[in-house]
Amino acid sequence: MTFRPKPATSQAPVVVALLGSEDLDVTQVAIDTLAFGPDGAPPLNDLSTPFARFLHLRDVNGDDLVDLLLYFEVAETGLLPGDTQACLHDAGDPPFHACKEVTVGIFGCG
Repeated sequence: MTFRPKPATSQAPVVVALLGSEDLDVTQVAIDTLAFGPDGAPPLNDLSTPFARFLHLRDVNGDDLVDLLLYFEVAETGLLPGDTQACLHDAGDPPFHACKEVTVGIFGCG
């Protein structure tokens, strides 16, 4: 998982990349089972159209495997100044939990 920080007051969503691997086919992830941050923000993504899937499913780290770009409302994540990690949870089958170290400051994340 990679995490692109945004200021806590930003209107832009937090972007999280769920990195595909030989063990994780991100095209099979049911995004309605995902939650990000301590408050479990749901993804803003709508993958119901081929164009939307094209926009959100791509190789972002150059390993020739498809990754899933996810978008979350900053205010819904529950991340606060002083937090040191951000986690993505999946209640699907099988469930998973992935965390990334972050620094959340008064003016945002880094």
